[in-house]
Amino acid sequence: MTTQKSAKWLKTAVKAFLITTGLVTVTVAATNAIPPVRQAAPTEATSRWVPPGHEANSGTDIGPGSDEGLLVSSP
Repeated sequence: MTTQKSAKWLKTAVKAFLITTGLVTVTVAATNAIPPVRQAAPTEATSRWVPPGHEANSGTDIGPGSDEGLLVSSP
């Protein structure tokens, strides 16, 4: 009888362990599948002024077309 009781107890313990492990796995997977709730922060600009991308300065402008001013002003 002792062998049958211990075998039955062992089967019950294994079943309980497997069920608990399965439930924990499903719970963790379900929790990770839900995206976290994020509150949108207001993204209002403090100023609408946009700096210019390029400013031509006399004497420092280099590259193609930089000599156009000289061509136009020469007699």
